Amino acid sequence: MKINKILSIFLAFCLLFGALQSVALADNTLIIRENVIFDLQSYGILQGKDDGDLALNDNVTRAEFCHVLVKLNGMDAHSVASDKQYFADVPQSHAYFDEIGFVASRGLINGYPDGNFYPDAYITYDQVNKIIIDFLGYKYMADMRGGYPNGYRVTAANLGLSDNLDLSFEISINRAELCKYINNALDVPLVELVGIGEDGIYEVKDDVTILTKYLKLKRISGFVEANAFYTLTDQEAIDGCIVIDGINYKINDVTFNDYIGKLVKAIVKIDDSKKQEEILLINEDESSEIILTHNNYINYQNLSLTYDLDDGKQKNVKIAPDVKLIYNGTEKVFDGNYINNLSNGIIRLISKSANNVYDIIIVSEYTSFVVDRKNEYRQIVYDPYGTTSLDFSKNIIYNITDSTGKVVSYEDITIGTVLTFF
Repeated sequence: MKINKILSIFLAFCLLFGALQSVALADNTLIIRENVIFDLQSYGILQGKDDGDLALNDNVTRAEFCHVLVKLNGMDAHSVASDKQYFADVPQSHAYFDEIGFVASRGLINGYPDGNFYPDAYITYDQVNKIIIDFLGYKYMADMRGGYPNGYRVTAANLGLSDNLDLSFEISINRAELCKYINNALDVPLVELVGIGEDGIYEVKDDVTILTKYLKLKRISGFVEANAFYTLTDQEAIDGCIVIDGINYKINDVTFNDYIGKLVKAIVKIDDSKKQEEILLINEDESSEIILTHNNYINYQNLSLTYDLDDGKQKNVKIAPDVKLIYNGTEKVFDGNYINNLSNGIIRLISKSANNVYDIIIVSEYTSFVVDRKNEYRQIVYDPYGTTSLDFSKNIIYNITDSTGKVVSYEDITIGTVLTFF
């Protein structure tokens, strides 16, 4: 008999720049909710201060933007190290000497006619826009639309680079807005020059992006159906993996197991060896979820489910024709009787899209009994009738909690304790 493992939900946000640093969430709630900070930290693009503060309201300097460009190339300061000094005001002692040298050698950012780079000067939205569009390969498109700056502004809008940004092109860009801009750029298809002509022949590579080509990462989304301890379907996880939509992915953090039964977005390291790909970070996806109990009047009929609201009114929701039903940890052929005949338990309705048609139904039907006897040696408890028992000595994963949710042990179970399980 399976005993459900009660899982806590905890999401760790890390800065992956050598040493791990924690992030204070309170001041950055809006950005994190948009998943922008989450993604850029995992890619190693966004760097905090020494104390872990992301300083999202600070303007970005030219030197700091060089660091971002190095990261977008899938490199770091060590891999681009050089002794060559390109600018009079950027000596080898400068914190971003290597990054500025790399960017200058690639022609991504130029210096000024006086031989200086002015690394501490703030970079503007227009300047970021031109540099990134050129990097993506769309310079030809921007030039066709009038060049710098207006042609680049139009191109940015067409590519979605300026989506969700709230500032003027002429002013300095701050770290929060740069995060959103770079996040938009990661999935824009790259352009390659494939032929020579009057204006060149360019090809958009739909499956090639900064994310896949330079960072060797990809985004995935789906339903977590199994982890190392438990499965909601017949699909079991390989050791050290979780299962998302039928595929095993390695995990580098045991807290990722806690997303079982959730729709998630994840960042996955591309593995050309075709072994299990590794999830670097994971986050709960935006989805519609309804949780009902047996105390709600629930009736299912013809792909429609009706239930009671707290104010006594009823609500009707649509069920997808190909709905996935998971009943007490096992995937079943859908049958409305699993819903209509629920006597004691919980029903979770999950919609994968914004159309509020529910694609996944998870039914957990519980059994309850009063403990009448305990076999301390064998760690078995029995009900008064001898018809139901729980054997805690078996090799199973379980958590025991009291009515307040506090975790307790087997020793805390006494005669008269009410146990609920499935």
